[in-house]
Amino acid sequence: MLGEVICVHHDLPEEAGVEAALLYLADKLVQGERTVSLHQRFGAKRSLCRTPKALAAWERRYHRALQAAEQLGLDIA
Repeated sequence: MLGEVICVHHDLPEEAGVEAALLYLADKLVQGERTVSLHQRFGAKRSLCRTPKALAAWERRYHRALQAAEQLGLDIA
């Protein structure tokens, strides 16, 4: 169980459970040693997307983070 949750903390699948969504968000809300918003975290990474494939992956991850926050009832965007 724990391994399954950790396995998806970079790329959260649609069918992920609450535990995985929580870890995914925890990962996205920290940058280095400081707490950041989803907008700050993903905004900083968007400029690094140099190909359509990279941009599509960025968009998918950002939208999954927003969905996870909504699923958990969190207002953290």
